[in-house]
Amino acid sequence: RAEAERAAWSPQKTQRLRVLSAKRLREMRDTQDRLREDGEKKRIQRELWKKKSREHQAVRALEREQQKKKAEEAEVLRVQRVREMHIIAKELEEEERLKGQIPSEFD
Repeated sequence: RAEAERAAWSPQKTQRLRVLSAKRLREMRDTQDRLREDGEKKRIQRELWKKKSREHQAVRALEREQQKKKAEEAEVLRVQRVREMHIIAKELEEEERLKGQIPSEFD
């Protein structure tokens, strides 16, 4: 039966089927190529995003470290100022105490 059907087909019909199947094959290959390219683009974009994300995290970590150092330096300066103020206050206290003990010539 299949042989009879094939024999009944004209050469034009056979040629047209060959052209159609070749066209479909080309379309399928093009689709596969396009999907492969899209996948490759997405993979590259993902890698770039990961790289940017890592760089951003490194920058943020560096900024946090710098902020920490600044805060530590500010704390050290604050402690130094407080010590200096205590020293100055004690010196003034000492001067006042001495002034009270030693009478001035102009009294």
